[in-house]
Amino acid sequence: IAPENSMLFAVKAFALDWYGNSAIAGENWQDSLNAGEQAAVYALQYDNTNALALAYYAELLIDQQKWSQAQQYITQALDRDPSLMDVHRVNGYVMESTANYKQAVEEYKKAIEIMPNLNFLYISLGANYRKLANLSEITPERNYYYDLALEAFANAVRINDQVGVNDPIPYISIANT
Repeated sequence: IAPENSMLFAVKAFALDWYGNSAIAGENWQDSLNAGEQAAVYALQYDNTNALALAYYAELLIDQQKWSQAQQYITQALDRDPSLMDVHRVNGYVMESTANYKQAVEEYKKAIEIMPNLNFLYISLGANYRKLANLSEITPERNYYYDLALEAFANAVRINDQVGVNDPIPYISIANT
């Protein structure tokens, strides 16, 4: 219907990136990431102001360990539309991938403000709090980060219970914390 639709290619890039990072992709994971990158490039050729295309491209670049390029694209996405959950989620992922855990926490919290019922946001938030705790000296601040991590994971459990999802990841995250 719309073979030159920027959003179509942006969503395709997003799907191929997540597929390439799943166990399903198997040995073809790199092919999936390459195809996702190509879809992101098409999305931006058709509309270089598409904030989601910029964000999804940044996510793909992080998964290909191209950190500086990813930072450039997510910065553009934030400039274009800071009201989008995925823009903040991806920025959190970029920050997390470059060991900027405090900034990652702030971005995941912004994403949660926009869409408060996505359990994976709480799992990412909790994981970053746990990283901050693990990097901290043994002080009250360390315990505070652990408490925040546990709270975030508990929120993921609560969301799963509300929607009837049987997912062990939040429970495993609580146990690991």
